[in-house]
Amino acid sequence: MNSRSERPGVMPATEKNATDHLKRLSTIRELPTMPAVLVRLNRMLQDEVVSIEKIGHLIETDQAISSKILMLVNSAFFGFRSRVSSISHALMILGFNTVRSAAISVSLIDAIRIRTHKDGFDVIDFWRHSIAVAVAARYLGRQLRMKDPDDAFTAGLLHDVGKLVMLQFLPELFDMAWAEFRRGKITFIEAEQKKLPLNHAMVGAHLARMWQFPADLVEAIAHHHEPPLQAVDAELIWTVYLANLAANHNRFGTPPDAGMAGRYPGHEVFVKDHVATVSHWFGSLEGEIEEACGFFLEGGA
Repeated sequence: MNSRSERPGVMPATEKNATDHLKRLSTIRELPTMPAVLVRLNRMLQDEVVSIEKIGHLIETDQAISSKILMLVNSAFFGFRSRVSSISHALMILGFNTVRSAAISVSLIDAIRIRTHKDGFDVIDFWRHSIAVAVAARYLGRQLRMKDPDDAFTAGLLHDVGKLVMLQFLPELFDMAWAEFRRGKITFIEAEQKKLPLNHAMVGAHLARMWQFPADLVEAIAHHHEPPLQAVDAELIWTVYLANLAANHNRFGTPPDAGMAGRYPGHEVFVKDHVATVSHWFGSLEGEIEEACGFFLEGGA
């Protein structure tokens, strides 16, 4: 038997490069796909002159998605006093990007159904963390007055999706990283970097490209653990990065990177202040996070 693999001529999974594994993912028919209506919606929203009527009509062609959007915007998560009665009404009140974010959000958990179970990996806990990061990213986006803070919510919700894809479709890689992580004293991303030729951020970004998401959202997923140095005009990237740090700080007591502020010219004070006050502002979001979890994990979605 060849000591390098189970079969002669077959390269072990760890010796394949990242590109080989991503190409393999692209050929898997069972890989989650976004509903066709969302692909068309993403394209339509890139048109600056598209009308509310056209967007509303498109969403309403998918009754499952449109009904879930209405359930979401009428849930405690949004907290409107008057009932939102139609997709067109939701578009007028919330705007295009918020409705798109809602459409993506309510479709995600349905699209990625995990059939594989791993000892110690709790998929509900996974989604609770993702939702916490999404809520925190939207909060930071609003504080920063980003043009579309709901894009930060979507990116936060998707930031770790590569873990689920690896668990389901690259199990030999996930198993190696998970075993190393379970030994303790290192994070999952550190275990991946130690054992694998790629990581869940790369896999998640690859899936987002396949879903035809905007480039900045793809980059936010790809770099949610390691934003580029001097990331000028990359607000979405480091907003998700900071939100993820905050969620991990709240859960594990992991200290945020005190030196990260210097990497973001023009926003050093904003980043430094939010790192210094992370326990306070993240704690203020707990009610909103619980409301979102209640909808996505227990109710409407």
